[in-house]
Amino acid sequence: MKVCNQTNCGQSIARNRGIQLAKGKYIHFVDSDDYIHPCIYKNLLDILERVPAQMLIFDLKEVYDESHVIHEVSFEDVQEMSGYEYARNNSLMPFGPCQYIINKEFIISHDITFPEGVYFEDIVFGAKALLDSDTVLKLDQQLYYYVQYNATSTTKNKERNHLLKIARDAVIASANFSAILLAKGYKDEICSIVWLKNHFSLWGIVNSLRTGSDYNEMKDRISFLKKNKCYPIKIMCFKPFWIKCLAVFANMPFVLYLFACFCKRQSNNTVKVDL
Repeated sequence: MKVCNQTNCGQSIARNRGIQLAKGKYIHFVDSDDYIHPCIYKNLLDILERVPAQMLIFDLKEVYDESHVIHEVSFEDVQEMSGYEYARNNSLMPFGPCQYIINKEFIISHDITFPEGVYFEDIVFGAKALLDSDTVLKLDQQLYYYVQYNATSTTKNKERNHLLKIARDAVIASANFSAILLAKGYKDEICSIVWLKNHFSLWGIVNSLRTGSDYNEMKDRISFLKKNKCYPIKIMCFKPFWIKCLAVFANMPFVLYLFACFCKRQSNNTVKVDL
């Protein structure tokens, strides 16, 4: 076992450093407050010895206490497909690095890294890895236990500065998904990644309004999305009617600019976050 101590620079930098230092054939990321099935690695490595693949994906189970209950699982029913097929037929929300083990040589040879200094980097990493994978294995068993109790986590912190960063990082994530699709020559056929691109575009715009972004900030958001082929938002990507209505509203820049001006807060409460 190798332990690397470094200044806290965020999980992306830590994970990228871990990839560089890793000596094993496969990599799996486990958060410090979660836990895994005790038989996970022996059985998954046995599967990969029989059927070589770039990624082996499994399910996670959300846990709302610290009892560490382990459920019985089976390692028999494994599905084989390409990364393209998986991305086309499965949701990638959520799809974090805790949900798969991945071949290290594959990561290095395809230059797959976690975007640093931003949120949603784990989904971007997973999407790129999938589309670069020739062979993916899927095991429909819950092997990772995702503990839900940290009130200061990314999804639960509601401070305004935090929401501003989410707004910025959401549109950056959207641009990353667009770049992944364009690099492979795909347009709308990979529904899960197209949905992610449009979801994060919408989320970035909505959070910009929630935090009282002014006219210039909103204009910058829209310009950035257009430049990266993420705007206008594809309304039909969304199923709930109210989200479609929200997307229609988000596709009217002039209305957004007016609304942003109307909602602008006092200058001493406004925090500028540049793209």
